[in-house]
Amino acid sequence: MAGREAFTHAAGAHASIVVKQALFGLPAKVTKQMIPWVTYTDPELAHVGMTKAERDVAYPGDAQRTLEIPFAEVDRARCEDNRVGRIRVVTDRKGRILSADILGQHAGELILPWVLAIEQKIPLSKIASTVVPYPTRSEITKRVAGSYFTPQLFSQRTRKLVSWIQRLLP
Repeated sequence: MAGREAFTHAAGAHASIVVKQALFGLPAKVTKQMIPWVTYTDPELAHVGMTKAERDVAYPGDAQRTLEIPFAEVDRARCEDNRVGRIRVVTDRKGRILSADILGQHAGELILPWVLAIEQKIPLSKIASTVVPYPTRSEITKRVAGSYFTPQLFSQRTRKLVSWIQRLLP
């Protein structure tokens, strides 16, 4: 085992690094935070990114922001009458994704966008503006990313701007 993560997919990632570096001389690395894990229980639990302990050391106090949406708010979960679970995404103050946790049906399938976002440093704005099929469980990803911007959208400043624009329009 090359890393501490005893997962088949982690071994594959480490093998890929060896091949890139040894055969092609390409820079490659994988960090522990990029390796997702899934616990195949009912409901499933999936995680990617920093652990709470790692976040608390690197981003103490109010330097973290937690975004959370329950599956009960997603229409597909309602249609299937399986509303158990939630998604939780933790960011730093600037909205950089530190971790994502999903508890619910198909959590292992739903973690992929968060793995990609952390690995490629994709901002929440890109996730929030992505068009997802409706109704699907993956809508929860877009919803939780969009929730980061809710306080800005409904701020006093935004209300004043909208009021000013409405006075200008006929």
